[in-house]
Amino acid sequence: MKYTKKAWVTLEKIMAALPSKSNYWQIPSNDDMRGYKDYHFELGNDNPDGSITGSVYVSTLMSHVKRIGGFRIEPDGEVTTFTDLPNSARIVVGLKPLKYPVVKPYEHIPSDDDD
Repeated sequence: MKYTKKAWVTLEKIMAALPSKSNYWQIPSNDDMRGYKDYHFELGNDNPDGSITGSVYVSTLMSHVKRIGGFRIEPDGEVTTFTDLPNSARIVVGLKPLKYPVVKPYEHIPSDDDD
């Protein structure tokens, strides 16, 4: 791997700030009956300038994985983009916090099939 030390230190700070201490996290969501979505990132190819880039993925209820964006950590360690990175890690690297939805508890809606 040909990353600059500053870029790698930033990536380590991000992973240390995630509850999993790795490349995995969850974000509250009203679009998912579980009340959260599972995310992870994967590193991309080496970049000649020493930056770190990669892809961000979300897992759906049906265990499908979909690429939803990416990330870039500049050679000087500055994070210029990181799709859906949670606030615990955003604050550590100086990014503006995201505004999360208020998650409503799952409610069973009765139907004609219920007996």
